[in-house]
Amino acid sequence: MKKIKIFLVLGLCLLLGNAAANAQTYVCSSTPVSEPNGITSGMYIINVWAKGNQGLLYEHDTSKYTGFVSGNIINTYSGQTIDTSNEDMRKMLWNLEAQDNGSFTIQSASTSKYFSKRGHRNEGMGDVQRVSSNTDANIGHLALKTKVDIFSVPFFTVRLANGTFQGNGTPTFFHVNGGGTGTADGNMHLSYWSTENTGLKTGDGDSGVLLSFYKVEEIQNPVNFSYVYRIDGSEIYRQAKTGSAGSVYPDLATAPAFCTATKPEGTVSTDLEGKDVYIDVTWSAPVAFSTSLENAKWYLMTEGRDNDVNPKVLPVMRYKEGQNYITLKTADKDFSLSSADQWAFVGNPYEGFKIYNRFNQGRLISSTALTSSNEGNTHPYVSAGELPSGYTELWDLQAQQKGGSPSAIDDGFSISQHGQPSKKMNRRRYNNDASDQRLAYWTGGADNGSTFTATQDLPSSLIRYNGFEGSFYTTLYVDYPIAVTNAKVYTGQRNDAHTSVEMTLAEDNIIPANTGVVLVLDGGNVALDQTYTISNEPGTVERGDISGTTTAIQLTNDTRNNYRVFGLSTASPQRLGFFRPSSSVESIPANKAFYDLTGSGVQGFVLSFDGMETGIALDQIMQPSPEADKPAYDLSGRRVNHAAKGIYIIGGKKVIVK
Repeated sequence: MKKIKIFLVLGLCLLLGNAAANAQTYVCSSTPVSEPNGITSGMYIINVWAKGNQGLLYEHDTSKYTGFVSGNIINTYSGQTIDTSNEDMRKMLWNLEAQDNGSFTIQSASTSKYFSKRGHRNEGMGDVQRVSSNTDANIGHLALKTKVDIFSVPFFTVRLANGTFQGNGTPTFFHVNGGGTGTADGNMHLSYWSTENTGLKTGDGDSGVLLSFYKVEEIQNPVNFSYVYRIDGSEIYRQAKTGSAGSVYPDLATAPAFCTATKPEGTVSTDLEGKDVYIDVTWSAPVAFSTSLENAKWYLMTEGRDNDVNPKVLPVMRYKEGQNYITLKTADKDFSLSSADQWAFVGNPYEGFKIYNRFNQGRLISSTALTSSNEGNTHPYVSAGELPSGYTELWDLQAQQKGGSPSAIDDGFSISQHGQPSKKMNRRRYNNDASDQRLAYWTGGADNGSTFTATQDLPSSLIRYNGFEGSFYTTLYVDYPIAVTNAKVYTGQRNDAHTSVEMTLAEDNIIPANTGVVLVLDGGNVALDQTYTISNEPGTVERGDISGTTTAIQLTNDTRNNYRVFGLSTASPQRLGFFRPSSSVESIPANKAFYDLTGSGVQGFVLSFDGMETGIALDQIMQPSPEADKPAYDLSGRRVNHAAKGIYIIGGKKVIVK
């Protein structure tokens, strides 16, 4: 009995082994057909360019239409293993049979129906009809005619080779009827019409279709492995690959803009099964990206066009709360310290980026339903909510060109919807109002998107200093870290007696987020070049207990006593510290540091650097007496307007001024 059991198990293993050996593996080519005579018999995925949209030809199983332009992107399948048994996949697979005269027939892998030479209105006119047999007299024979390169990808016009427009002798070509890029009835679908459209047409009236063809081939002796794309040693994108043992390595994924990578040399070996092959990618864009929001790098951005006035005055790209568009007015050209001005690119160049705003952690989204090249009323905007149907949150960076030449704006780039390089964002007039310009679109071609710039450098003019005794001081409070050069950064902590603020130097010169600091320029050289950069590091200095605000705080007689603001004491001689604001101070400006002392009777604190206080006897500041406002005399009896260092008679008492 035992022998029989063993025999049965062995027999089962043999059956499974034979099944595995007979399994067919198909892979979509990374390289499309590049010549008009390049169609050979086999299975294909067909990429479509129509009205400025890209997508894959899709067969509807119940509709009268021959196919739809779907929202799928060829890069999703290029170079990838294709599951030909999956019905959703089969709707995007087409069997092409080459004919002796160089033409070919097209059959759906899903419905097995063939393209006819007849449209619904006549021969070669209207929505392409289908027939069930390759022997049907009305079967259509197609041919590639004119090649049009779109973003370095070869597309072709396709003509009807065995029929004409209405049978009157005029050549007919593939066009599209309908609008939209989904798979529902009425969306764009193939039709025949008489004109050949060889340009990069994007308007709603430009119905001519361009197609690119990617062959799906069976792989013999398949070896499955992964390409792992890395930048500076960190993985950014992973792509499953299948290659034939002994063949050269399969092509890499199409390199996005600003990316360069090299295919491995040598041949695929069987011991590569299940392993990773590392592909080092060089990223040359003027911005860095991150793979998560937690380690994002934040930028100030502008957006404009090469024909803006010189010097280039480009409007700030700024999020405004509650606004479902981005305002782009040339007059609004000055950055602020607000995090609403900051943006980050999260994702990777192969699968697209989400563009986040720092203020509300929302990302830029946009409708994908652009109806014309001059789409001035479709507005990307920032949303922290769920992505609406018919919208995208993924973007590609493009190397901005103008008329075939680099943009005149240094380090400029354009931004398009992921996988749709013609859908570039632009600054457009809303309702043709020159005073109301917004982030919108111009899909009129590769060169027509606006140019974006990005920087992590904050303008030094945003931070103003006041002089005191040979040095310059100011406070700062922001909700993100800033790296500082040529100025010292101090945090502060009130001492145990609450008589002074003990200052601590930030050795790394980074202002941590949500931390009140005092900035000091020594030596009186306020003209010294200071730089303030959005920091990619959080900072290491202890935060202290100085508060601050990112928005202005209005002061009233009822609230003024709650705050101690940075400035000079009213007592003579004046000293530097945090004091009760006078009645002339109407507000605490945004991004300033202060102490919130609600309910406290303390009048103020002088600063203490390394134990050396920048003030006179503390009791004179904290609890001013009538003598504090009395005139000061030196020891010879002469009255002085300002008591420098020394001993003076004030209010009948000897006072030492340090």
